[in-house]
Amino acid sequence: MNYRAVVNVIGRIFFLEAILMCFPIIVDLIYGEGDWLYFLIPTISLLAISIPIVVVKPETDSNTASTNDGICPLMANGTAPIRETITHARAVITNPSLAY
Repeated sequence: MNYRAVVNVIGRIFFLEAILMCFPIIVDLIYGEGDWLYFLIPTISLLAISIPIVVVKPETDSNTASTNDGICPLMANGTAPIRETITHARAVITNPSLAY
């Protein structure tokens, strides 16, 4: 299993959750409830966890991606592929069989 990719995805989920936790803070400040601190502490902790995971060298996974990981990058070392793989020999069957 590619642990680096798993940690990267978890970091992105934490980052998204931290961004979404900003909305309750804004609503709480608008209505003046005074509970904004209870939303701010988890938001800061999620950002503290997720930013180093997501921001530090995010392209390391894409540079080392291979077909073993289930990823086949179209770009290799900054060059486009020579030709794309044809999945079907012909798009239309020229002599279809009428026997069902």
